[in-house]
Amino acid sequence: AVVHLSSLPSSHPLYTPICRAAKCYVAKHHSPLHHLFHITGVDPTKLKTIFPVQHCPSYLPSFTKHIAQSNDLALASAEDTLSNTKAVVYCDGSGYKNNIGVAAILYVNRKELKALKLYIGPKTQHIVYEAEIISILLGLHLFTDLAYRLPAKVILDSNSQATIKALFNQCPYPAHYLLD
Repeated sequence: AVVHLSSLPSSHPLYTPICRAAKCYVAKHHSPLHHLFHITGVDPTKLKTIFPVQHCPSYLPSFTKHIAQSNDLALASAEDTLSNTKAVVYCDGSGYKNNIGVAAILYVNRKELKALKLYIGPKTQHIVYEAEIISILLGLHLFTDLAYRLPAKVILDSNSQATIKALFNQCPYPAHYLLD
């Protein structure tokens, strides 16, 4: 019940009394809210709200996906893609030494044209899945540099099956706001 109350939006009429009750345990005239927040120790300001998906249920993406069955097939597919497609962006997000970062590299005619790297933050505040989504956003940003000369077929390549599947899944979950 405390977590549910703590996750109410700021527009809700109970939001202000909940924040006040959680802030301090008063000496006299305790309300049930004071008792709940004192016993559980939940801080409403530290909870992250996951918002519902902003697409209609009939939403269909304007792109296709392909997930290889094995690493060998994925490597062969990547080599084939690079040789047969004019513009390809490879995206990756990862965690290293308790930090999270992302990178995206744009290849045009099999030559590296541009690369973007971004430090997201420490692992205590971010997850690798979030970094994978941000790497796709970086990849899309690289395609905007080609907007005036963009070929008919472009490929955005990611090694995260969860992220690829999430692009077609319209259920709310952590970091989904990045895909909206």
